[in-house]
Amino acid sequence: MLDLSLRGAYVATELLPTKDESLRVGFHVPGNERLLSVGAVVAWVNPHQAHPVHSLPPGVGLYFLDISPEDPIILTRAIQDYCRSNPVYRQYL
Repeated sequence: MLDLSLRGAYVATELLPTKDESLRVGFHVPGNERLLSVGAVVAWVNPHQAHPVHSLPPGVGLYFLDISPEDPIILTRAIQDYCRSNPVYRQYL
């Protein structure tokens, strides 16, 4: 996972699902041992690019649809901890 927010994520993968495909993803966030399992839809697909240095690696943008009530709290804490630990991102707190 390269990018994470409360509403979705960007996942680098060589196996590209199709746009609008529904799927369930499971992942851990730092500082939490529980596996988060969320229903998501593929919002956009990023295939292999001609200039990989200037773009994200192949993958998909996911929009979370089915998330437990506890998961946003876990995600918020993980994102805040990440921002606190990286001076470049502290401005987003």
